[in-house]
Amino acid sequence: MNVSASRFCTYCGAPLPESAGFCPRCGGAVSPAGTATPGPAGAPAAGFALPSPYYPYGQAPAAPPAGPADRSALSRVKLAALLGLVAGALSLVELAATPALRFLSVSTTAGGTSVSVNESAFLLAVLFGSLGVAFTLVELWLYRRAFQTLAPFDYNFSTPASLALAAAIGIVLISLAAAGLVALFVQAFNCAAGGPLTTACLNVGGILGLAVVVLIAAIVALIGYIGVLIGIWRLGVRFNEGMFKIGAVLLLFPVVGIVGSLLILLGARAALASVGSAPPPTVFR
Repeated sequence: MNVSASRFCTYCGAPLPESAGFCPRCGGAVSPAGTATPGPAGAPAAGFALPSPYYPYGQAPAAPPAGPADRSALSRVKLAALLGLVAGALSLVELAATPALRFLSVSTTAGGTSVSVNESAFLLAVLFGSLGVAFTLVELWLYRRAFQTLAPFDYNFSTPASLALAAAIGIVLISLAAAGLVALFVQAFNCAAGGPLTTACLNVGGILGLAVVVLIAAIVALIGYIGVLIGIWRLGVRFNEGMFKIGAVLLLFPVVGIVGSLLILLGARAALASVGSAPPPTVFR
């Protein structure tokens, strides 16, 4: 009986004769391509268990890099990390300038609390904050697009892609709720007309409602951001690049996050060079 070295039973791994219709070891039916399948009733021959598919070359390997898809994803990751650096730099500038940009002056008297606003400092703080939010949203969109590009070839990026969208939605909701809070306080200041700010001028219900929206949106944004970090970590696994993993951990911390973005940028450049210089490995399926 001649046995073909290229035909193996996918259930028990036994070599298959060239013209066999059934596996001689487990009794599974053999398709023309040489793979064994269960019989018409959906079960193997009597007395034989039906194990998981067998790979004659050992454990089924991971899918190979997708070539153009990997390069496209890594290019987006590189740009996202660059925007992360810009957003981090803006945050550091705003943090350093906070004492000089003090736009609220609060004084308490017997008649109540008096609040004055430095409009120039307030507008400058809003400008810094708006730029930071805009850069962060574009950064999250780029990470989402990168994960979406890899998801058809590696299912591990499907969830991070969805969570990146959740993070962006959370940030947008926080920004809108914060703008609403600012509007309510401006209204209260106008009501006070430079005098003491009393509860009569405050829309307490509106302020509490928007504060709840900020809290819920912050939770959504945090969960989504953690998903993005998991996706970045998985980039390190996929491309065997440790800088992705270290960068993902550093992004958890507000001040040193800028170093994390720098490491992710360097990791994306290194991975791009690796993908561009090496062909995808051969995989037996």
